Amino acid sequence: MISLGARGHDVVPGPTTPEELGAAAEQKGIRNIQLALGISFPQWSSADQINLGLGSQIRRTLARHGVEIAIMGCYYNMIHPDHAEREAGTKRFEAYLRCAHSFGCGIVASETGSVDPSFAYTERNFTDDAFTQAEQTIERLVRCAEHMGVIVAIEPGVNHPIHDVETSMRLACLIDSDNLGFILDPTALITPELAPRQMDIVRDMLDALGSRIVATHLVDYRIDGGKIVRCNLGEGQLDAEGIISAVSDRRPYSYVITEFTTGDALGRAVREYGATA
Repeated sequence: MISLGARGHDVVPGPTTPEELGAAAEQKGIRNIQLALGISFPQWSSADQINLGLGSQIRRTLARHGVEIAIMGCYYNMIHPDHAEREAGTKRFEAYLRCAHSFGCGIVASETGSVDPSFAYTERNFTDDAFTQAEQTIERLVRCAEHMGVIVAIEPGVNHPIHDVETSMRLACLIDSDNLGFILDPTALITPELAPRQMDIVRDMLDALGSRIVATHLVDYRIDGGKIVRCNLGEGQLDAEGIISAVSDRRPYSYVITEFTTGDALGRAVREYGATA
């Protein structure tokens, strides 16, 4: 059993209002969303604008439609070479942490970023220096989260300092806190060469990180021109049923959020996989 949901900006692409988002999610049968304020509500996305009253207003509006915020997405480049950019992103994340409970949410998530601001693939992301920079920022965020009683959720990805089981475990050992969690996105952890081992990677992550897995992303994909290309759930090669089964066994009723699935395909995904929710 899982708690199935979707990204808010997949439910309603582009800027919207809480009422519109809640109504659209209710119409599709979606009960949980991952909310990125900067995409869904860009008019309220700066660190200075995020406050307890805003969170409560958005939470109440969505709740009238039976929708809750499972995860607040505050994705930014934690190792951006421009320290001003990096600090601005960290302060925005801290604002999310301070106000997360008013949104009815206990998880704030991000990837760890890239030394290349354009996110072009580079092995410089796998150096000890890149790891240390990410770890220092995450520790700062986790200490803030401890005061607020919420979880900092890191999503490992193949072109990031935290990019596999080993680097995730290394981070968890260095930051020994119940307020550090991880989002399991199997598609973010593969290259075309690793695609046949996707379920092995899922099981390895679940075995290694256990209770630190606070949510899972379902992202379908095709391999096109030697690259991973995201697509609607059910239109690619993702073993969604296998992933849902593995997660359900280890983390019953945990959040499973679809990504890059939109329109009619999102409704189909809810009908097909929501039966397990």
